[in-house]
Amino acid sequence: MRIPGWLLRYEWSMVGVAVLMAALTVKKTTGASLLAGAFVLFVAAFLWVCLLRQATAHYSRLWLASGGVFIFAPVLLHPLWYANVTAPVIASLLVGLMVIAVLIMTVRGAPPEPLPARLHRPGWTFWLIAVYVGTCVLLSYWLPEAADRLVPRAAGDYVKHHAVLLALDQHGLPLQSPFYADESAGPYYYYHFYYLVPAALRKLSHGTVSIGGCFALASAWLAVTLMGLTYALTFDLFKSRKAALLAACCVSIVGGWDAIAIAIQVLFDRPLVAIGDAWVPSPWRIHNIATQFVWCPQHVAALVALLWTGMLLRVYPHARFWIFLAPLVALSIFGLSVYVAMTAFLAAAIYVLLDLAAARTVPRALVRRGGAILVIAVLGMAMMWPLLTGYREMSARMPGEFTTSWDRFPYAVLGRLVPAGALANLLDAPWILLVDLGAAGLALILVRGTVWHRIWHDPAGRLLLLAGGLGVLGTFIWHSTLHEYVYGFRVCVMPINVLAACLVGALLIPEHRRVRSGRLFGVVLVLALAPGLAVGFGELPYMAVRSRLEAPAEDLEALRYLREQTPTDAVVQGGPVERTTLVEQVDRHLGVMDPDNPHVQVFTPRSLEAMRADREAVTRALAGTEAEPAWRVFRRIGIEYVLFGSSEREAFSTGRALDDGAWFECVHRDSGARVYRVLPLTEE
Repeated sequence: MRIPGWLLRYEWSMVGVAVLMAALTVKKTTGASLLAGAFVLFVAAFLWVCLLRQATAHYSRLWLASGGVFIFAPVLLHPLWYANVTAPVIASLLVGLMVIAVLIMTVRGAPPEPLPARLHRPGWTFWLIAVYVGTCVLLSYWLPEAADRLVPRAAGDYVKHHAVLLALDQHGLPLQSPFYADESAGPYYYYHFYYLVPAALRKLSHGTVSIGGCFALASAWLAVTLMGLTYALTFDLFKSRKAALLAACCVSIVGGWDAIAIAIQVLFDRPLVAIGDAWVPSPWRIHNIATQFVWCPQHVAALVALLWTGMLLRVYPHARFWIFLAPLVALSIFGLSVYVAMTAFLAAAIYVLLDLAAARTVPRALVRRGGAILVIAVLGMAMMWPLLTGYREMSARMPGEFTTSWDRFPYAVLGRLVPAGALANLLDAPWILLVDLGAAGLALILVRGTVWHRIWHDPAGRLLLLAGGLGVLGTFIWHSTLHEYVYGFRVCVMPINVLAACLVGALLIPEHRRVRSGRLFGVVLVLALAPGLAVGFGELPYMAVRSRLEAPAEDLEALRYLREQTPTDAVVQGGPVERTTLVEQVDRHLGVMDPDNPHVQVFTPRSLEAMRADREAVTRALAGTEAEPAWRVFRRIGIEYVLFGSSEREAFSTGRALDDGAWFECVHRDSGARVYRVLPLTEE
């Protein structure tokens, strides 16, 4: 059969994939296989995106494919991780998907040419900013472990990210807890879909790249993807490259006016904080998107899925393929972030009801759309049900709950007119949003009504507005009593961040803004954007290089021993309260950690009291002087190695019980720390 000429355009990807597949199926390849694995994931998504002919005439296939990786790769990989598959299996499956996509293209014929590249593809300025942002995100995760410094990441949330990835890497699904060796306390359930992408990259590299390195690459890729999708949507809405570039900046290097609030606090002798939005107590805090890149990329991935869906709805508002695609997207969002899913699903329901109301004068269309929505709902619920049952079980284990009872907001203005609570929060919400969104918040005010009319009647704009609006309400009405740092509905405001960024770009077009004077508008825009640059050129680079500004990890030689000289499935123990970051420093499961630590609570066991009792037992063992009782505690929990270093000396004094050679073997000793092996029964 003669190969159509148009198909040869994809020959480069087919040849590249074939070569990369050969490299990936050889075990113990070099770290270059990490990039190869990322490329393979991208090409598989790219070829399927090419089937969306009309969409590729509106948006660059690069961004649609990158978004598709974070949406559909987890859906594909989720069942595979229950079988703990190997790299060749993953690679073969991806190649099979590519072949199917190419065969479908061959049968359907040549797709139409997309718009000229100069019209809708970003220029060099965008790419310079994107590379800068991606590099900052990558370094924030990778640099702390570079050169074996083993410094805990500046973003404290990475502890739980690493724990989830370690569980996926060593045990697959369902998750096992790296913080508690008692496996009878599991299994555990978490919104783990985003983590399947870096987990797959690690599988495809055959473990030659660290968990932190794989997570760093995936998170940097995700950050650039959100920038690209925002650029593409803004350009398609307003047909201005400058507007699109400014919008992309406002979801990356330009944040809110937090710098002003922090400066005022410093004048009143408050400490200077590194994270801009930390000027306000955590329950009222709305994060910059750049902050989310570094702290919680799993929620950003859910935002990418929502944005991607809205962009596709603009081109295919009532296409038949939504019957199959919508349940898959819903499953993905639900597995990426249960918080974003709650507001996104409610927003989707409102969107659908409005669409049905618009079709009420055409009975046939109303029946057809209603039937399709019913099928989508049934399929989606069937797919999400296993995740839902897991989430419900974990929710029942955790001690906290969502409540509408609030303390008084310390900076309340209008909120002081009413008792502390949701109403008081909502009265102060407008100015809090303005400070946290900055120029983006100002754009919500300065754009003309015609722009809002366009946004409301645009599928992507309406979906983002509904989801973000519900997120704002949820943020100021409910909060969790588990601990003050629970993100909760605060991450659900992110759709407003993206929509407002698009509107900042729209302000560059004179007919879209309320300020008629170009000179006055220029001054206002510069003054609005300037404070927000503190995020892109202060917070982001600081988080990237912070580990290099600090000394290497305490007890470094002992940590290196545990990371490099112990079996990969070894169970390690340090101070239960003091050593939470040990899991990311040594890549080993831990015996028992403090179950009341916010990061450990992600893996709350069936019996919280049993874990607390084991924590206290280990604490007594480390602080005691009798070797045999300590040995029995460690053996019962399953602990194989004990680290006694600077943190333990400060908390437990000498650790004399561990020096009894009848029960413990000192396998590493340096000036600052000792590592003991808990002797098995045969070596007593």
